[in-house]
Amino acid sequence: MTDRLVSFAGIIPLAAAHRPDCGGKANGLASLIEHGLRVPWGFVIVGSHTAPDPAAIEALHATLGPGKLAVRSSAAGEDSQATSYAGQYESVLEVEGHSALVAAIERCLASAKAARVQAYAAATASDVDPGMTVIVQQMVDARCAGVLFTRDPVSGDRSRYVIEAVAGLGEALVSGHARPDRYLIDPDSARVESELSGPTALLDADALTQLLAGARRARARFGHDLDLEWAIDRYGALHWLQARPITSAAAPAVNELDTPILLPSPGFTRYNVGEILPGAITPLTASTVVAFIDQGFRQAYARIGVYAPPDTDDASIVVFSGHLFFNMRGPYLFAAKVAGASKDEADRSLAGRVFDELEGLPRRGPLRRARTAACVFPALARAPELLAELEPQLAALHDSHAGLAELGVDELLTRVEALIACGVRLNEAHMLASTRSGMLAGVVDGIVGGGRPLDPEQRTAIIGLLQGVGEVESAEIGVAVQALATLLRADPATRARVLELDSAQLHAWLRSDEAGQAGQLYADFIARHGHRCIRELELREPDWADDPTALLVTLRAAVSAPPPRARVQPRDPDTLPLSRGSKRALRWLVPKMHASIRLREQGKSRLVRLTRLLASTCVELGNRLVAAQRLPELDLIYFVTRDELPRLAHAPDDQRRALVLTATGRRRLHARQAALRFAMVSREKPQPLPPAPLPDATQRLQGTPVSPGLVEGRARVIRSIQDAAGLVPGEILIVPFTDAGWTPLFTIAAGLATEIGGTLSHGAVVARELGLPAVVDLPDATRIFTTGQRVRLNADAGTLEALDQDDGGIA
Repeated sequence: MTDRLVSFAGIIPLAAAHRPDCGGKANGLASLIEHGLRVPWGFVIVGSHTAPDPAAIEALHATLGPGKLAVRSSAAGEDSQATSYAGQYESVLEVEGHSALVAAIERCLASAKAARVQAYAAATASDVDPGMTVIVQQMVDARCAGVLFTRDPVSGDRSRYVIEAVAGLGEALVSGHARPDRYLIDPDSARVESELSGPTALLDADALTQLLAGARRARARFGHDLDLEWAIDRYGALHWLQARPITSAAAPAVNELDTPILLPSPGFTRYNVGEILPGAITPLTASTVVAFIDQGFRQAYARIGVYAPPDTDDASIVVFSGHLFFNMRGPYLFAAKVAGASKDEADRSLAGRVFDELEGLPRRGPLRRARTAACVFPALARAPELLAELEPQLAALHDSHAGLAELGVDELLTRVEALIACGVRLNEAHMLASTRSGMLAGVVDGIVGGGRPLDPEQRTAIIGLLQGVGEVESAEIGVAVQALATLLRADPATRARVLELDSAQLHAWLRSDEAGQAGQLYADFIARHGHRCIRELELREPDWADDPTALLVTLRAAVSAPPPRARVQPRDPDTLPLSRGSKRALRWLVPKMHASIRLREQGKSRLVRLTRLLASTCVELGNRLVAAQRLPELDLIYFVTRDELPRLAHAPDDQRRALVLTATGRRRLHARQAALRFAMVSREKPQPLPPAPLPDATQRLQGTPVSPGLVEGRARVIRSIQDAAGLVPGEILIVPFTDAGWTPLFTIAAGLATEIGGTLSHGAVVARELGLPAVVDLPDATRIFTTGQRVRLNADAGTLEALDQDDGGIA
């Protein structure tokens, strides 16, 4: 290969790329090759402004043999001791064919002039060489890939190497979107600690041994700590893809942005809020969306007389290590101050069970409790009125959204604050509706149970009373998907066409005139529900209107499924074995309970719509800052806080550069936060749990039944919507959480099992509306069970159990 390369000026083999003008990335790879480490073979186009002659590229392409290629930048200053330029220049993966290779090279060269590169250079006080070195390498068909740090990138601890791994290519990991397996290795003793994202480790002992040996060798050769990227191919061979210095020892800590707690708390829980915002959240979401949710909660509790200073100054919805928790001081104050309320009811309203590990707060005197109760009920009754009062403001914010492009940076910052202020009032009304439905649920429990703990039969009876609410907006998502699927299924030719199109093609067809009535139904769906998505209160997540890929995956599955099950009807209170007075009370209460559930879901939908307006505003603001070279790239906007936005826009350059570097560090840390696990209930400030071994005994979990029925079938474990592509009718969904973005899947699955949730959680409400057997509060279900196992979901008894052991299904 070397002989062929020398005939082309400015192009050298990767192994010879030690010259400074080859750039830091090529230099690092050449050094790895020199030291005997396996690196995908390739060539380097040195310091070019335009692509070399296509004939030369074609000849060089032939020397690499068949298969896909990776085309990567290697600019001056990139992957250096001072700056990494990580993610600033273009890389193009899985390139096939000569014309695609030429286009990829041109794309890399053009990225040297990108606005984000200029902004990064300004942020780091570094120079940008207008010439660009480009690396062309054989592409590794990766079974798994990841990064290895020869010191802990967070603490700077040199006594252990840190390895993070994901299945397939490593792009999702370095972008912060994937949850990795994490391994901590003592480089001297080779002792390993692991934190796994799934039921099985991606790296076995042989792979870890190879990685440790290669990292030791590279660390010794370079003489400083390294951030190494690697991939293991389908045959188990290890390939090294990058070697760059660790450029910052002062990375943000995992708990950098933890919420300060001002008053003693009886404890914290992930229930309820773990469904609202599951997993690790970005700093921008924490400081805007979580802030208005928390402030609205506090205002609601102040309105009903439960909170008074200093309670109103302490956070109720809190963030620890990037994860959301409920400070139980609020619910337990409600139980202590309001006649008829109790700690047990507060616990059950959140989780469907009593938190035996927590103690409530001392009850106030009977007169004071009665006086507070007298304030509570009129305030709760105002929830519909408050939501109605906000409709004009929400409509005005929505109508003005089309004019974002005409606003200046300061006007966009003002709009962010206006949206947050509206969010506070909106969540205040939503919390009043939620509290009302929770109190009514407690009253229903008391009537059916006669004031005693509910037995399984009584709990099933209550679930029946809560079924068939009707007009629940989030449940209507699934109904609308099924209506569209039914229309597409009716004509065999249309059905076949839908099933053979990929998501992009299906989206284009549904928007074309050829789609006819189906196209109109699709347009109506996006207009009504396009603001929903998985993790819909996380600003970084695209909604269905912006990216309908996940929705269309579900639509294709629905088209291939049989017609949906019939909508269920609520159980008649007269069929229960209760006294005449109790039945009369339930006939009066149950319709009010249904109305409160509808109102609560309506409020949640309004909150989501407002959040998506906020997300679009932040995207517009981020694009302006990138264009003004105040921000290297748009994605970093999610890793600054609300208070930092004005500084990002207007602070002197030295302060702005420091902020950009902090945001870059936070993004790197985000995948680490996503891998953290916490107890569902904690007496003290929650701390990440150590890695837990998987149970090796009977695979059976006990949870909370929320929608009745017993079903057996194959498990489908879904940790993200990308896993849903293989869902087939009749499978039992096992998921970490649910929100409205999951609803279309409910119309296909035979049953639902979630790791978190309660009787009034989103998944429970929608499952009952659709007649889907469901059990919630099944910790570690997505780790214990695997896709392909036969399981039995008993949603009458609240159990999920394996009918056979793991048969090699894909988790």
